[in-house]
Amino acid sequence: MLGVAVVGLVCNLAAMRLLHAGSGQSLNLKGAYLEVWSDMLGSLAVIIAALVIRWTGWLRVDPLLAVLIGLWVLPRTWLLVREALNVLMEGVPPGMDITSVRADLQAQPGVVDVHDLHVWALASRTPAMTAHVVVAG
Repeated sequence: MLGVAVVGLVCNLAAMRLLHAGSGQSLNLKGAYLEVWSDMLGSLAVIIAALVIRWTGWLRVDPLLAVLIGLWVLPRTWLLVREALNVLMEGVPPGMDITSVRADLQAQPGVVDVHDLHVWALASRTPAMTAHVVVAG
């Protein structure tokens, strides 16, 4: 049990190092990074549980650590799901202010009106926009 957990921890730490750089750029990489994080915590919990069981014989440490890891993972999973749903539902990307976009478009020379302005995310970091812009004749 301890040996397999140590090998798993080393592999997860290596994967975390590889995924860390892109975890803020892509929703897919962020999901993979969080998955490796939870796997790493699982390996660490197994190591701790194996040592506690070996030294004390207290078997309940294993499910206790599993519940704690689940509680740690749950809010991060919710944030990832919420971000994915925003992309799937073609929601406005975070940090994008439609009112400012409309004002900037209307401030351009020759623009009379801007209507049917839509801004959404094609991917976690790829915004898209359409608008009907009326220009002076």
